[in-house]
Amino acid sequence: MSNLLTVTEAAQLLGVSTKTIRRWENEEKIKAIRTEGGHRRFEVFSLLGNKHDASLTVAYALSF
Repeated sequence: MSNLLTVTEAAQLLGVSTKTIRRWENEEKIKAIRTEGGHRRFEVFSLLGNKHDASLTVAYALSF
């Protein structure tokens, strides 16, 4: 498995639209690697940040 994601895969990972991913890259909020054909690729590590802990937030709700 590659550590590089397409725009669509990055958007799904972060829960935003592909348009938002492209805008963030243009605004230099996230960094993209360009392929020879000019397509954007994103490193999973850079999208998720550099976290040293393995903390995870979990939420749930019960309905009756």
